Amino acid sequence: MIRVSTFLLCALAAFSSQAASAHLLHKQNATMKIVDNSANFVVSVPVSALDDVDLDSDGVLSIEELEAGTDRIIAQFNESFEVYDGDVAGQQALTLVTSPETHNPTLPTDYVVVMQRVFFDQKPSSLRISFDLFGETSEEQTLTFQGTEGEDSETAILTAEQNEHTFFAARTAGLSGSPREVAQKLGVQVENWALLGGMVAAAIAVFSLLRFRWSRA
Repeated sequence: MIRVSTFLLCALAAFSSQAASAHLLHKQNATMKIVDNSANFVVSVPVSALDDVDLDSDGVLSIEELEAGTDRIIAQFNESFEVYDGDVAGQQALTLVTSPETHNPTLPTDYVVVMQRVFFDQKPSSLRISFDLFGETSEEQTLTFQGTEGEDSETAILTAEQNEHTFFAARTAGLSGSPREVAQKLGVQVENWALLGGMVAAAIAVFSLLRFRWSRA
C-alpha cells in the first residue's frame, strides 16, 4: 500500500502544485492546466456519485474498497467527464485514482481524487469540459473548477444543472460583430438589446466628440 501511495503522490506532482498540502485536493474542487497539446486535470469526485464502489454503503471508502474499485471509478469518470477543443474530443489517458489524504492515505474518505491527462493533436484553443459526477448532498451539487494556461487563470462553478464550461472564451471569442453577437460570445445575458445598442452608440459618440476636441486643442 505504501509503495502504491508513493507512486500516486509522485504522479500527482506532475499534474498539480498541491501535492505538499494536507489534502491532494479539497472536496468539490478541480484544477486544469493546459501544457502544449495536453490538458492535465485533478478532480475530486464524491463517493456518493459512484456506483458499486462503496460496498458496505457507509458513505466512505476504505483503502480496501478504493483499491478494489479503482477500475470502476475510472470507467465511470471517463463516461461522465468529457473534454473538447471546439468540437474535437480529447484523448483521455494516464488516469489515476487515489485518496485525498496525504498524511494517512489509509483513512476512510468520502471523496476520491482522479488525475487525468487529455491529449489533442495540437494545442487546444477553445477547451470545453463537461462533468456529471455530482453527489447526493447539497454541498456535493457544485464543483469549483480552476483552469490555467501560462499566466492566464479562470475559475468556473459547475452544477448538476450547468455542468459545462468553455475556458478562456472571452480571450478567444473576438469582439467583432453586432452587440448581440459580442455578448453571446462572452456568455453575457442582456434582456434589453435596444438599450445595449444605445449604450454602445453613446459610447462611440462620446469618444468621437473627445477626439474632435483633442484634435482642435
